Amino acid sequence: MSFKKFVAAWIGGVILAVASFVIHNPTAEAYNKRNCEQIVQEIKRQNGSANAQQYLGRRIAWRESGCSLQCVSDSDDHSCSRFGINFKGSMGKFWGKLCGAWNRMATKALSVDVRCALRAFKKYGTKPWGR
Repeated sequence: MSFKKFVAAWIGGVILAVASFVIHNPTAEAYNKRNCEQIVQEIKRQNGSANAQQYLGRRIAWRESGCSLQCVSDSDDHSCSRFGINFKGSMGKFWGKLCGAWNRMATKALSVDVRCALRAFKKYGTKPWGR
């Protein structure tokens, strides 16, 4: 093997190792799972059922926001919700009536975000999340 091929293979291996660490960083994943547990504790504090704790706090929050405790805003939801609560169009009125969150920034507070997700879950089950 030529020196150039050896160096190219070595660099390729380093890039692959770094990429695999970034893609599956156990520390970041553990951090996010701890965040999920904080979300679950808020659901529990608001008298959410064990089913709501598991479904909302572990599955939906993980899927929609990676269990971030910060404002999570993306183009399809237009809110700060960890649960993917949507404030586009007339949905602001819907959430305002359901849980008192009249604008998209209201869900920045974890307690408000959980209250809205819990009320939707209690009233509609898993339908708002496509399940």
